[in-house]
Amino acid sequence: MIKKIASIYFDDVELDRDLYGGHYRIAAVPKGAEPTIIIIKDEVQRWQQPHIFQKAIKRDHISALSIALDCILHWTRNAPGMSPDCHPGIWLVRDEMPLLKENGLPETDADGKQQTRAATDEEKELMWAEDLAHARVADAAWAAFRIQQADAWYETPKDRMFIGTNHRRAAQHYGKERAWLKTLQETDQKQCQFCKTHNQFDAVICANCHQIIDVVRYRQLKAREKELEQSVTPPPDPKWVCNDCGVPFPNKQALVQHRMAKCAKEPEPVGAA
Repeated sequence: MIKKIASIYFDDVELDRDLYGGHYRIAAVPKGAEPTIIIIKDEVQRWQQPHIFQKAIKRDHISALSIALDCILHWTRNAPGMSPDCHPGIWLVRDEMPLLKENGLPETDADGKQQTRAATDEEKELMWAEDLAHARVADAAWAAFRIQQADAWYETPKDRMFIGTNHRRAAQHYGKERAWLKTLQETDQKQCQFCKTHNQFDAVICANCHQIIDVVRYRQLKAREKELEQSVTPPPDPKWVCNDCGVPFPNKQALVQHRMAKCAKEPEPVGAA
């Protein structure tokens, strides 16, 4: 079996399902572009089951429909604010119609599962148009929710760090001008991804756990530090300094010769030609 998932969503989505080796991803769809479609195929779920003599590998068949519904549920119902009418514009491409009895009720099998038939080309076009129209409305509602959420966070400087890429893409996709579309300001803060501590916007290392939170700037500072170290001549060993005149010497022999001369003549500085 093969199923399709369509998207007009303005941001990237992805999902890992390690049990059956699946990695599913849909890239962001530009405004006005044709919907992106990915193909979902049947998979086999594998895991090792304890056995008396050895570990037996158990295999279960997972239908493409189950995988597609799992992906869509994760992408359109798995975040606060999502609802049937407010969610990313992602949907299952329908290609089947329910079988109906003479009385108009759905046909079911012995297990009570609804029976279906392959849809005609005309029926597929009608279902596609309906689903696309609903996805556009839901996607716009979700974008409006994310923009409103970012507006509320922007009012409080300490909450501005919660404004992420998804909020910015929503505003840019639907042409909304916002102050928080610009880069971080001095009043903003950013959160450490390790201990969740709030740090100043220009922090390179977390003040709490001391982990690197800005890798790019950390590398720049380290490179600059190395350049400075190479450009500065290291001072002479402080052990070989004349106590009378304070002149440093590169080794003990030079200091002894200087003392034997009773500081009569100031020697040449260290490193001089």
